[in-house]
Amino acid sequence: MTDAKLSTARPSRTKAQASEPAHVEKARVSVTGEGVKEKKIPLLAPERYHKALQEIKGMTSDSTPVKYLLLEAIDDLIEKYERGEGRFEVENIPELRRRLQALK
Repeated sequence: MTDAKLSTARPSRTKAQASEPAHVEKARVSVTGEGVKEKKIPLLAPERYHKALQEIKGMTSDSTPVKYLLLEAIDDLIEKYERGEGRFEVENIPELRRRLQALK
């Protein structure tokens, strides 16, 4: 019989073990889109907007996350301003169009 030294200390994790599992990283890339960087958009809004978003989310067939509803609204807003139909005045619509096209 070999004399194994017993210990209550846990072995430390290696860097490979400390990172997220491959399936978690793969899922994150598939949801966010490959190579797409995300930044937070801070927003404090009246409660009615929050309630309305929750109602829309609840009525979608797959309970679409609010994040995707907001991204759809932002896409619609960008298209509206590209057409020059925004609620707030933009002095140079052609320049705005050029800048927005450059982001695509």
